[in-house]
Amino acid sequence: MGSMSTPPFRIFVLGGFTDIGSAASTSKRLLERLVAELVRRGWDAFLSGDPRSVQLARGKLTPRAMTEVLEGLADLAVYVGWVQGRGDGWVSELTAMQVKHPERAPRRLVALEEGYPLTTILDPGSAGYLSDPPVQIEWWWGEEDLLKLVERVADRGLG
Repeated sequence: MGSMSTPPFRIFVLGGFTDIGSAASTSKRLLERLVAELVRRGWDAFLSGDPRSVQLARGKLTPRAMTEVLEGLADLAVYVGWVQGRGDGWVSELTAMQVKHPERAPRRLVALEEGYPLTTILDPGSAGYLSDPPVQIEWWWGEEDLLKLVERVADRGLG
């Protein structure tokens, strides 16, 4: 008789795929390294558009549809903002999810690099979308700190 095991905790990672003022995408590579390290450590982590996310979504979808499907399947959705990356894509996705699926707010983490300018449309201090319902916002300093932050939140079972 096989033993029942708990399915792995799913972590959906989303952030800017392009950099401010650059054709290179160090932003996307940062997110890919984060996901790869989470997977290496035993989490079921995925980034929108990667093979695991396409498998979970049962095909490629438009960015908004992909976010909606993947966030719904995730135990934790991590929206990453970093100073060098563009925020327009993930900020609009997060705003749409807050409006369309406010019940998922407790499963969302906004992880911002120290110095990242949180837009007033999201800022809880300005009654932005992250205030109602509240979303956890945490700051990080460097990639290792980002990894530790995501693991700490996932270990607590946010979701």
